[in-house]
Amino acid sequence: MTDKFFNKKYMMVYIVSLLIVLTIPIRAEGELNLANAIEVGIKNNITLKNSRSNLEKSRYQFEEAKDTLKPDLQFSSSYTRLEDAPIHFDPSSPDFFSEDTKNKYSAGLTLSQPLYQSLFSGIDLAQKNVELAELQYKQSKEEIIYQIISTYYNVLKAQNKVAIQEESLKIAQEHERVAKARYDAGVVLKTDLLKSTIDKQNIQKQLFSSRNQLKTAKRNLAVLIGIDQDQSLVIGEEDYQPEISLDTAKLYNLAVNNSLDLKINSVNQKMTEYNKTINDSLYKPKLNLSGDYSTEGYSDLDLSDGSWSLTASITVDLYDGGVTADKKNQYDEELKQLQNSRDNFKEELKLNINTLLNTINELNETISIEELSLENARENLRIANKSYKAGTGTNLDVIDAQTSYRQSQINLSESRYEYKIQLFNILTKTGQIIDYYEGVIKNEQ
Repeated sequence: MTDKFFNKKYMMVYIVSLLIVLTIPIRAEGELNLANAIEVGIKNNITLKNSRSNLEKSRYQFEEAKDTLKPDLQFSSSYTRLEDAPIHFDPSSPDFFSEDTKNKYSAGLTLSQPLYQSLFSGIDLAQKNVELAELQYKQSKEEIIYQIISTYYNVLKAQNKVAIQEESLKIAQEHERVAKARYDAGVVLKTDLLKSTIDKQNIQKQLFSSRNQLKTAKRNLAVLIGIDQDQSLVIGEEDYQPEISLDTAKLYNLAVNNSLDLKINSVNQKMTEYNKTINDSLYKPKLNLSGDYSTEGYSDLDLSDGSWSLTASITVDLYDGGVTADKKNQYDEELKQLQNSRDNFKEELKLNINTLLNTINELNETISIEELSLENARENLRIANKSYKAGTGTNLDVIDAQTSYRQSQINLSESRYEYKIQLFNILTKTGQIIDYYEGVIKNEQ
C-alpha cells in the first residue's frame, strides 16, 4: 500500500515537473523586448529578405560579367547512319574499290577568346550594381529598424493607455460605491448614482476599445517582424532615449554625409556614365580569336587524325540608323535628371530636419505642460473626492475631475512615447539608426 502511494506521488511530481518544463519555452517565446524585436525583424521581414536576395543576385551578375573575359570552349560530336555505304578508291583492293560502313562519326573542338571589345565597362557597371544593391539593402534595413521601433513604442503607448483606463475604472467603481452608499443613506438623489454608473460604463466602453487597439498594435508588430500574429506577445517597457545634439547645422551635415539617397544617386550617375561609355564604344572594333579542331570517320573515330584552324576576326559597326546617337542623348538627359534629383534631395533633407526639430521641440514643451496639468488634475481629483464625501461638492465635480485626470495621464504618456519615436526618427534621417541599434540597444538586451 505504501509503495503504491509513493509510486503515485512520484508519478504526480514527474507529470507536474514535465508540464512546467514544457510550458516555460512557450511562455518565454511570447516575451519580447525592443532588441529582440529588431533582431527577429531583421531576420524575418519580407522586405529585407527580398533586399538581401537582390543583393546576392547582383553579386552573381558581377561574377557573370567577369566571366565574359574568359575563353569559350565548345565540344561537338555527331553520328550519322547512311542508307548506302560510301565507296572509295582503294588500290590495294582487287577491284580497286572498297566499301565503307554506313556509320559516320565526327567530332570537333572550338575555342573562342575575345581580345578587345567594350567588356571592361560592362564589368564596372556590374560592380556598381552590387554597390547599388548594398546601399538599397542598408536603406531598407534602416527603414525597417525605425518601423519596428516606432511600432514597438506604439504598442507600449496602447498598453499604457489600457493600464490607465483600468485604473480609472477602479476609481469610477469606487466612486459608484460611495454614491450608492450616500443614495442609500438618503443624502443624495438617484441622479448622482446614475451619473456615476454612466461614467463607469463609458470608461468600460473606452477600455474595450483600447484593448482592441492594443491587440491591433501587437498584430502590426508581429507582422512587421515576421512572427505569428496570433501569438500572445508580452511587451516589456523600454527606457531607451537617444542622447543626440539637436543643433540644426550639425544634424543637417550628418544627414547629407550619411544620406543613402545621395549615395544611391551617385552610384546611379556612375552607372549611367558607364552605360554611356558602352554605347559610345559600339563603333569601336571588336577583335576576336577562335581556334577549331575537327575530325571525322566511317569506322573508328581517330581523334588524332583531324585538322585545325586558327582565326582572328575583327568587326566594326559602320552605321546603325542613328540608334547609338539617340541613346547617347537619352543618357545625357538621365544624367541631368539625376543631378536635379540630387539637389532636390538636399533641400528635402533640410526641410525634414527642420520639421523634425520643430516637432521634437513642440513635444518637449507639451510634455512639460502636461506634467503640470497632471499634477493639477491629480490634486483636483483629490479635492473633488474629499468635498463630495464631506457633502460640500457635487457628483459632477468628481466625474469631471476623474475624466480630466484620466485624460491628463493618457496625454502625457502618449507625448512621452511620441517624443522618443521622433528622436529615433532623427537618428534614421541622419543615418545613425543602425549604429545606435548595434552599439546601444543590441548590447543592452
